[in-house]
Amino acid sequence: MRVRFIGGFGQIFWLEPQDLVEPNPFSAIEEERIVQHMNQDHPDLLSRLGGGESVMAGLDAEGFDILKDQSKLRIPFKTRVTNMEEARRAFIEIGRKN
Repeated sequence: MRVRFIGGFGQIFWLEPQDLVEPNPFSAIEEERIVQHMNQDHPDLLSRLGGGESVMAGLDAEGFDILKDQSKLRIPFKTRVTNMEEARRAFIEIGRKN
């Protein structure tokens, strides 16, 4: 699927999916491992961030998603993360602030 960009006179072109979305730096296994760890070992932090009983649903380079009841809350990282160690440091920073 492509998207047609029309930005004004002389600025019309096609965008490919990879132009619009950055790939998740985490494999499905890494993402599941992080989500399970956060839900099992840090439910207190997720509840503080979500404003009540909440669970982590997923993450990517820019941040992570928390589910509470039927709504989703996006928590951004301060800086983009590209690996497990950077994600760990980002979660520690968020935990210290909250």
